[in-house]
Amino acid sequence: MAELQLVEFDRARLAIEAATSIDEVKEIRDQAEALRLYMRQSQQGLEMQNQCAEIKLRAERRAGEMLADGLQHQGGRPKPLHDERVLLRDHQISEIQSHRWQQVAQVPEEAFDAYIAATRDSDTAELTTAGLLRRPDAALRSSEAVEWYTPPQYIAAVREVLGGIDLDPASSLQANKVVKAKQFCGKDSDGLTCDWPGRVFLNPPYGGASAAFATKLVQQYEAGPTSAAILLVNANSTDAGWFQPLWAYTLCFTNHRIDFVSPAGEGSGSTHGSAFVYFGEDASIFGQVFRRFGPIVQVIMEAKDG
Repeated sequence: MAELQLVEFDRARLAIEAATSIDEVKEIRDQAEALRLYMRQSQQGLEMQNQCAEIKLRAERRAGEMLADGLQHQGGRPKPLHDERVLLRDHQISEIQSHRWQQVAQVPEEAFDAYIAATRDSDTAELTTAGLLRRPDAALRSSEAVEWYTPPQYIAAVREVLGGIDLDPASSLQANKVVKAKQFCGKDSDGLTCDWPGRVFLNPPYGGASAAFATKLVQQYEAGPTSAAILLVNANSTDAGWFQPLWAYTLCFTNHRIDFVSPAGEGSGSTHGSAFVYFGEDASIFGQVFRRFGPIVQVIMEAKDG
């Protein structure tokens, strides 16, 4: 695609809609972002800067749809996405970008258009991805995006193993009434953008965010900020690329379905089992406490390719 010019604004929008591969969409997105930064640094005016930002945001939304579908279209023929991490690496997309773009894709169309229109009508508002996601009407449209809280008995077990919870990086004020973490990150403070010090409990938000949050936890524990942690994830994800590093730790696969709690206090009627993953130096305590919920698993022999 030729260099993105402001006079080609409508053409760029059509190109995003017609794109059949992540590479096409990402190229448009990267060009728009480069031009936005140039407009900002050269003080060309907020209107021109926001035009570039709108193209960038629309491209991120399209890329998020492709990633959420788990397909990459090449030549009109869909190719199943077997390993998300390989896909992201091949297309130079970070796990955090993937998470944020899928969040953008899940914003209802009415809220998306309303945010762009409101920014156009303002003389001072800067159009950004974070600004869109902060809007109250930008709640994810997927039924999987509803907040579901971990029941108290599991939190009690987490606290028994860790001795307390210093941070919950994916929580809310209401959820923390049960978790009782010393600090937590909610919708207004993206937990993926900061360090996770101390003892961490993590139940990633629904809506395709497990990969980014689980990967972040592994990185934080191995790098040092996180001293110990317990992660709660969908047990049906064992074949996902992001799950593979978790086999290096001690796991508990529940022998039942956890009845997660909605903000209204209603049970979820979960359709799948769950897995708790322990990061720490005392796996025996984790096993003693969590075996009440299901078998404790440690890998004794890794799979051999071929």
